Amino acid sequence: MKDDSGTIRLTLQQGEACQIVLDAGSTVLLLSGRVRLRMPLGWMAETAVYRECLVQAEEAWIAESSGSLQLVAVEGLVAVIFPAHGVSFWRRVGRCLESVFAGTPSSGVARSSGGKLASEG
Repeated sequence: MKDDSGTIRLTLQQGEACQIVLDAGSTVLLLSGRVRLRMPLGWMAETAVYRECLVQAEEAWIAESSGSLQLVAVEGLVAVIFPAHGVSFWRRVGRCLESVFAGTPSSGVARSSGGKLASEG
């Protein structure tokens, strides 16, 4: 389901797959379940390789580049996909929450390099 801001809410059962096209900087936030994200073919030397990563509940993944992304549900999942232009709002929310829980003034959240889990950045 897509709303007016371009945010997509996605629910998949175990074993289901969905292919979507994302802009660079878009964020996939997994609310529950586990998903295997498969990016388009990449090249390593002269060999074509699939790049993929496993995302757990309450983790976010940020798209490094524009293109298609396949989501394969390892467990039943609920995910929210934020377009690149809508992410700055959620970064502000994250900074605010970080300052509340840490008890310190909000200095900002470290930005993850794209294509990695936001918690790794």
